[in-house]
Amino acid sequence: MIVKVKEKAMTNKKFWLGMLVFVLAFGIAVVGCDNDPSNENENGNGTGNGKKLTINGIGFSGNVIVILSNGGGPTDEIVAYGTASGVTNGGNVTFDLKKIDISNTQNPLTNDGWNGNGSFHIMVYNKTLQQLIEQQPAPDKILSPTSFSGETTTVSWQ
Repeated sequence: MIVKVKEKAMTNKKFWLGMLVFVLAFGIAVVGCDNDPSNENENGNGTGNGKKLTINGIGFSGNVIVILSNGGGPTDEIVAYGTASGVTNGGNVTFDLKKIDISNTQNPLTNDGWNGNGSFHIMVYNKTLQQLIEQQPAPDKILSPTSFSGETTTVSWQ
C-alpha cells in the first residue's frame, strides 16, 4: 500500500511538472514574439520610440554626443544619451534619446528609448562614443537645464 501511495505521488508530481513546462513554453512564445516594426529604431535593434532632442545652430562639426543629467555636478545621475555623426557646424541636429542603465557596470548604454520627464542638464561632447568611453573627458559644452515633457524638445546652441 505504501508503494502505491508513492507511485501516485510521483505520477502527480510528473503531471504538474509537465504542466509547468507547458505553461512556461507557452508564456515564452507569447511574450517573446514581437513582430511590431514600430519597436525598432533605424538600426533595427532596441525600441526607437523614445524622446528626441533637437539642437538648433550646433557649434560643432563631425561626431556629437549628448548626455542628459539630472544635475550639473559630477555625482549627479546620468539618464540618457544620443549620438550623431556628420554634423555640420551651425546646423540643426536631432538626437534619438536612449536610456542609460547605471546599474549595468559592464555596458550601461542601452538601445531602449528614453521617455523621462523633468528638467535635465544637457552635456555635449564633440567626440565619438568610443573616444568618450576611453578618455572620459569633461563636456565640451553644457547647455542650460532644459525641461523635457513632450515627444521632441528643441533647444538653441546659444
